[in-house]
This record gives sequence, C-alpha cells and structure tokens, in this order.
Amino acid sequence: MVVNVYILEKKFYDNNQYQKILKLCTEYRLYEAINKFEIYFQKYPNDISGYAYYIETLMKLGKLDKAVEFFNQIRVEENTTIHAKEELLRIKLRLLMLNEEYDKAYQFLLQYQSVFDKNKWATGALSCFLKKQLGILTDLEKEEFSKKYLLRQIISYSKEDALNHINSSHQSILKNMNFIQFVESFKIKDMYDKLKSSIPNQDRIYDDVVSDKYIFKYDACGHVNSKIVDYFVVVAIKNTNHIFTMYPCSYKPDFIVPDLTPEVSKEKTKRMSQIDKFNQRYGKNS
Repeated sequence: MVVNVYILEKKFYDNNQYQKILKLCTEYRLYEAINKFEIYFQKYPNDISGYAYYIETLMKLGKLDKAVEFFNQIRVEENTTIHAKEELLRIKLRLLMLNEEYDKAYQFLLQYQSVFDKNKWATGALSCFLKKQLGILTDLEKEEFSKKYLLRQIISYSKEDALNHINSSHQSILKNMNFIQFVESFKIKDMYDKLKSSIPNQDRIYDDVVSDKYIFKYDACGHVNSKIVDYFVVVAIKNTNHIFTMYPCSYKPDFIVPDLTPEVSKEKTKRMSQIDKFNQRYGKNS
C-alpha cells in the first residue's frame, strides 16, 4: 500500500478520534492504540500526523521492520503541507536512532537542526548522546552539558547522582510538593541495585531517542495525585543499565510486565481481597 500525503482539511482527519488514540499511547495501551490507528486510517487515509504517531507507536514496541516498511510507503506530493514534511523528518531521525545508525543520525540532525528548533523538538540530549557515541564531544561541550542532570549522566554516569535525583524527586518521606512519589516502604536503592543487573533487555519500550523505558508491577508502590498505584516506570540511557530516573505510574499497560511485588505483599493483598469479598457478600462495610 502506498500512502499519499496531502494537505489536511477537515474531511481528512477527525481530531476527536485522533486525540483518543494518542491518550491510549500515553497510558501505555500501545497495542490497543495500534489497532485503533489501523481502523482510523480506513476512514482517514491521508492523516500524516496520524501516520507519524502510528509509526512511533510501532517503534516503541520495537517493531522496527514494520515501522520502516510503513514509513517507506509514504509518498510526499507537491501539495504536501510543510508540517507534514517536518513530521516525516522527525520520524526519519527516530528510525535512524532506533537502528543505531548514529553517524547518519548526527548528519541528519545537523542538516535539519533549524526544523527541529522551529518546532521546539528538544535535541540537546540527542546531540550530547550522538557526540559521545561518535567520540566528538569537546571539553567545552562536556563542561556546558554537565550543567544539566540528564546530559551529565549521558557524559559520565553516576549511581550516586541517579539515586539522589530519584530520592529528591519521588520519595514521599521528603514530603515535597511532587505528587508522583514512592511510598516510604519502597526501597529505592534496593530496587535500583536489583534492576541494574537485569537491563537492558527485550522488555524495554523505545519511548525516546536517547533512553529506554521499562514498566514493572509492584502493588501499592507509590501514589500519583494521592491515588495508590501498582506500577512504576524505570528509565535508562539507551542500550545501557544506566538508570537515571524511576517513578510510580497510574496506568496499567496492555502488555505483560514483570511483577516485582514481594510475596508477603501479595499474600496480604490476597487476604484483604478475601475480606472485601466477605463484607460485600454479607453487606458489611470495612
């Protein structure tokens, strides 16, 4: 199938449906999003923004071959909008990064830097990552990049820096104003040490050009806006075990993730569930 990209008029897209699919992506319901996109394209076959996010969703799940195949089917016409062309440039760069073609990605970034800057597509971390991979980081750039946490971790990873960042951002014992926090009983350092020996692995989500994301189940591990949640996210620098953040997550993904809930916690949850069923059956309130 060849996809011809034209000027987007109202009849060529449905913003309501489109936004609902994007919401699925943010909630890690990625397989459902792919299915919804494919249904959507039957009615709106010329929505370039839709194709861009569809390809991105394929990439997040590591379906590189299908993403490349679909990308190569898109044909740009004379009346293709500037926005559509720029979206395709963004996707092309992501494909190069996922395929680890770093030299090509760097040259591509330099060639279209003005486009990325105009659209406010942040490239600081990407530039830092690529220059390090290619061995072309200057001492002056290292000094400048190191002023920012993520870039500093890309240049020279520090476990201490990572734990300080995670604890200061997402540990409820600190009583700060961040409403995405682990409960006090969730031992961040212990979890960090446990996970560092098991990643990178095939369970990652290719969510960003310079990092990999992992989702784990852990009952009552934290809270998001005062709601107790059962999942948490770990983010590491691309293709490494260099974890630079982790945080509780309120979304339940539509794919299987490792369950790290301690057995004692599972038994407690199971007992509580049985009590709730008893109270519900006999009309008693807990």
